[in-house]
Amino acid sequence: MQVVKVFEDAGISGAKGSDYRPGLAELLKAVARREVDMVAAWSVDRLGRSLMDLLAFLKELHAKGVDVFLHQQGLDTSLAAVTTRLQHHVTSCDRGWRFPAAE
Repeated sequence: MQVVKVFEDAGISGAKGSDYRPGLAELLKAVARREVDMVAAWSVDRLGRSLMDLLAFLKELHAKGVDVFLHQQGLDTSLAAVTTRLQHHVTSCDRGWRFPAAE
């Protein structure tokens, strides 16, 4: 993963809503122009303080095919992360399964 740009709203409270967050607005423009393929944040509360703003933001990312990585929540929607988790689960299940011997 390569960091293309850091978008931030330093000193601006997220409680004011997305209309007052120029960094978030710039990020959404980059998403619309398909300049990013993943948005990474320390925590989900960095993306939106209200549930409505957060859902709208995540819907926009999903519509553009942009993945999300949230460090605090351990969430990574990229294909590589999902594939790794599936492989782990399959391996874990495989160790626990025992088939009856043929008679």
